[in-house]
Amino acid sequence: MENKDTILYIDSKELFQEIKARKSKGYKNILVESPVESGKSSLVKNRLIGDNYKDKIKILANRTLLKEQLKADIRENKKSKDYDSMPEPYCYQVISYVWDDSKEGKKRKQSYIKSLADLEYFEEERILRALDRTEDFIKHDIQNVDYLILDEAHYFTSDSTFNDNTIKEYEYIMNNTNGTNIFMTATPETLIKAIREYEKVNNVDEKERLVILKPLKQITVDELNALEEDNRPIPEPLPLGIVEHVSELYTFEFIHERHREDRLMKELLKTNPKNKMVYFANNKQLGNNIYQRYLGMGAKDKNLKPATFLCSLYDKDYSKYINHQERNTIVNSERFNGDLLVTTSVLDNGVNIKDKEVKRIVLDYVGYEQAIQMIGRVRTKGRAKDNPLHVLFIIPSYQQLEKKIDRAKVEISKTTNLFKKAQLESNIQAYQDILAITDTKDKLQLEYYTYFLKVFCLLTGGDVSFNMSPVIGLKELYKDFQQDQVEKEQQDKENEERKQRRLRYNQEKKKRLQDRETKARLEESYSRYGDKELSKEEFKELTEILKIPSKNRGKHLSTVDPINEHIENFGYKLTSKRKKINQVLKTMYKLEKL
Repeated sequence: MENKDTILYIDSKELFQEIKARKSKGYKNILVESPVESGKSSLVKNRLIGDNYKDKIKILANRTLLKEQLKADIRENKKSKDYDSMPEPYCYQVISYVWDDSKEGKKRKQSYIKSLADLEYFEEERILRALDRTEDFIKHDIQNVDYLILDEAHYFTSDSTFNDNTIKEYEYIMNNTNGTNIFMTATPETLIKAIREYEKVNNVDEKERLVILKPLKQITVDELNALEEDNRPIPEPLPLGIVEHVSELYTFEFIHERHREDRLMKELLKTNPKNKMVYFANNKQLGNNIYQRYLGMGAKDKNLKPATFLCSLYDKDYSKYINHQERNTIVNSERFNGDLLVTTSVLDNGVNIKDKEVKRIVLDYVGYEQAIQMIGRVRTKGRAKDNPLHVLFIIPSYQQLEKKIDRAKVEISKTTNLFKKAQLESNIQAYQDILAITDTKDKLQLEYYTYFLKVFCLLTGGDVSFNMSPVIGLKELYKDFQQDQVEKEQQDKENEERKQRRLRYNQEKKKRLQDRETKARLEESYSRYGDKELSKEEFKELTEILKIPSKNRGKHLSTVDPINEHIENFGYKLTSKRKKINQVLKTMYKLEKL
């Protein structure tokens, strides 16, 4: 029976030939760009480490969990091979603990070892062995590989906002590899922008500049089967239908963060073995709270399977909640046994979840790269059209988005890191695109607002089409933003009133303090000069004791009438009169009580 259904496809053989052709011409850095779930990994599995591979291959990845899944995937793919001959994946971050031989670098390395040894999951001997292997690779072997796979290469920019070493790690790779570096990512936009700026600033040679390949095609299932059997030539690709793929297999919903608590509880109540959920929490405490709540629900309902919580293995506070058996299941089987997976951004890249019972993803993130990568963790190929994956975005308030923009702008003004600057600019654009929701005279034109359109285009490889998935909640989000504005105006008004009250209070407090000081000085002055005729010199001494401030900053009042305006309220008065003394007319002064 013929199968004319169309699917997205990367011809790994053709792509590998293109890479080798560029390599033969001396090009060192090649980026393979295509959307999530389009088959980039087949280049690695089927060509670079295929049955007949002879080249030296190494892989760098951005997360420990992804590194472990890559390792398990490679070994599963090549069971007949000796494990020692398999490409060993490493994490980019280890470069920072190896390349720097300075005193500070060695201190950082020892701190890293101690921090791992303090965790129950690690043994110090095991850590040292792993670091020794890593050090050999980073300092020596990396120079001799034919192909270095840089998986989830957007790491260099995406993590730069909280990791200053990503640009140093990038430079280390550029300066210490003699083979071909293959960058692989489904979200390359910010990375490309940053690298292009880096190449310009550093006057990088043409053959060292990044070459971008876009190998995505679409063919029918029958044609794919024939290709894999090498029975006939590669067909002409069909027009890309990834828009239809995304439209049919995803639905999207947006809610305001003020509804987070209620909505998450509703989602937990819907969770069961046939309706699993993945929740990407934007902080560990929040994620762990949801995880603990579901455990409490499971204690009452024995039909519910345990939840799984994931965060970094290196987290001292929360790694104790990780179920390592479930973590290994995700690494080796690309699925989780429970009904709920709560994770931080530790799962935001590369790792696959292939489970058709996962019906929902909840995202507490709105950055473009993070959103796309998180959506892409749950694979949708082969899902029935009546079983779409529901993606729920939790959007920060209008005020929070404005604060994020302001903070990012401040960081941009302070940094010289080109990668960090590019990522911050991308984040600002995402926040601004969300804030760009607008009303029209006729109706709310929210179905195609900028942020969602960009998310959709990234999912579909940049294919701009309005034949898109259903979008839920945008009108409500717009109303929530309007409410944010009302609340902001009210808050601004209350803040201004508080500011004025505080100002008045401080002024009154200052005046009370000044009055006490003035009264004390008047009493002192009266005890010395009261009811006595004072010469001009004595009067000057009196004004210096009183220290009544003048409008001229830093000076004191020194004439009778202005001083009286201040001291009469305290029951005192200064007088002056002209008097002839020794035939000389002089002004005499007197301090009196009223």
